[in-house]
Amino acid sequence: MTGFRLEAGPGTVEVRDASSVPPLARPWDVGEPGGFGWPVVQELSLKVRVCTQAAGKTVTAIVPCPSAGEMQQSRD
Repeated sequence: MTGFRLEAGPGTVEVRDASSVPPLARPWDVGEPGGFGWPVVQELSLKVRVCTQAAGKTVTAIVPCPSAGEMQQSRD
């Protein structure tokens, strides 16, 4: 993997890499590594955007971001 960058902020995660190949869901195979990341991103995100360029791609995910009070309530 080359040219990988991850940025996160309140409710947003953005990943950039040097591959212009868009992420694809593939059948999960216990004998092969990987294959589960893209479905997890889609399941946990409210919205996902993939932008491809010749120099790579950027995947931006909007994720639910509870407030500190909501997180404390869920622990109680």
